[in-house]
Order: sequence, then C-alpha cells, then structure tokens
Amino acid sequence: NKLKFLFYMQIRLATEADIPAITDLLGDSELFQDEDKGMVDVTTKLREGAAHCFLAIEDGKIVGHASIKYFNKHGTFVPYAPMAYLSALVVDPAYQRRGFGDALTIARLEHLESTGFEGTIASDAVTNHTGAQKILYKHSFHPVSVRFDRKHPHIGFYKLVGLDHPTAEIYVPGDLRETVQGILSPVCEIGFAETGRGTIDETCQELYVDKEQFDNSTRGWRLDMTAEASSPTIDFLRHHPSRPHYGAGFQPFVEGSQLGVYAHMAKIPSQQFDRDLIKVIPEAEELFDFVWDQCYDS
Repeated sequence: NKLKFLFYMQIRLATEADIPAITDLLGDSELFQDEDKGMVDVTTKLREGAAHCFLAIEDGKIVGHASIKYFNKHGTFVPYAPMAYLSALVVDPAYQRRGFGDALTIARLEHLESTGFEGTIASDAVTNHTGAQKILYKHSFHPVSVRFDRKHPHIGFYKLVGLDHPTAEIYVPGDLRETVQGILSPVCEIGFAETGRGTIDETCQELYVDKEQFDNSTRGWRLDMTAEASSPTIDFLRHHPSRPHYGAGFQPFVEGSQLGVYAHMAKIPSQQFDRDLIKVIPEAEELFDFVWDQCYDS
C-alpha cells in the first residue's frame, strides 16, 4: 500500500478492511444515494480482485475514494482486462475543491501505467457540475457518449493507451458520418467503409434484435461498427415506429492490436431534464447537443 503525498493529502490503495469506510463515504454521496447497486458493485469488485480502489486521506480520515474496474469487450469484469473503467470518484463535500479529485485521478492513471496497461480507459462525469468533466479532459480523456438513464445525465469519456496511430474503418449511415467524425477525431482516426446493404433485411434483424431486449425499456445496444450490418441496423433502431432509439455515442475499444468502435443505441428516455440546469464543458457541447436533440427536440 504505497502512500503518495501531495502537500496535505495521502493517496493509497484500499484493502478489504477499508470497505466499511468506503461504504459510508459512497452512501453519503448524492451519486450513490439512488444507486445502491453501484455501491455494492464497487465493494464486490474490490473483494473479487476485479477492481482497485484508491483512498484520499487527510489527518487519518478517509475523505475521498475512486476506483478502477477492469472488463472485456463483452462487458464482463475480470482482473486486468483490456478495458479499464475509472469510476466512483467521490470526495467528502467538506474537502472538495482542494485537489483530491485530481490527485485520485492521477493515482489511478499512474497505477495503470505502472502495470503496463494497454487498451481503452473509460470514465464518465455528471452534468450537474463540470468538476469531473474538467479533470478528465485535463488528463487527455475525450467525450464520446451521453446517458440519460440516471438522476443526472452522464457524459462518457474515453482515452486510448498503447496504440500508435489508432485507426478504424467503420460502417455508418451517411447522415451520421460528419457527427461521428467530429466526436471520434480527437481519439482516433476514422475511415468510412461503404456498405451494399441499404436497408435492414430479416436476417440482419434476427441477428441483432433480441425480442426480450428490444421490449425492455431500459436496455440498449452496443453495435460493432466494423461489421457491415451495423449501418442498416442503426437506421432500423433509429426509425423504428414503436421503439425508436437514439445514438447515445460512439465508443472505441481495443482488441489485440486492432481498434474498433461501438455505436451505443439506447431507447428514448422517459426522464425529463431541464436543459438550463445541465452543465457541460465546451469540448462536450457538440456531442451533448447531438444526443439531446435526438431525445428531446426531435
């Protein structure tokens, strides 16, 4: 448990003995009050070794927490998989705006670097304030997706580690190409492949659209955009007459030495938000407006 000192603070790795203190800290946070599942997930993954948790300490008191969770391209959490997710950044309100959030982010990135991690690093940030967004952007994360299925909309941030000149050739409906290019160009180089499948056919529909998932109002789709069928499937989901979906974002992933991109297609949300109360950094405004317009201004 190496200690890192930054003026008045200490940052160290958590152990199972810290779980009660972590639970108390997360339980007092607005981010977790309505998301007990998320809090249980953090502590469970720590016990399983599929997460590393970092603690910020001042005068012997735990005042901040942040974690790294690891998972593969299918979303299964396993130790040291090729995708790392920076999550559960919480600082006691009495200690905020003093650099603890930034220090916890630096500690997690340094830990990944020390292990030789290569792949995708993802995180997200709430939109009721811009603090976490600014921290992520400062450390070379870029906004690629927006979610409306929580108390506050969240912006997904990604960065790629260990790939020289990351490039992907993907299939995208023509009217989305400029938007996809704008979102992903800070992260990787994108080329557009031409598809001969202009409309979705029954085979493609059966391949991608599981009825149970399609009828579930809270479940969406992650479509591999390196597959030719992704372009007509995106159109099928966007224009479905009874269950229209929106493009929530375009998320890069690394598999071996290859780069791919997922289109995250989600069902139109039932939650209503006041756009005037949402705060995003300038670098995320174009993405946020693209997603917002599909959900609330279409």
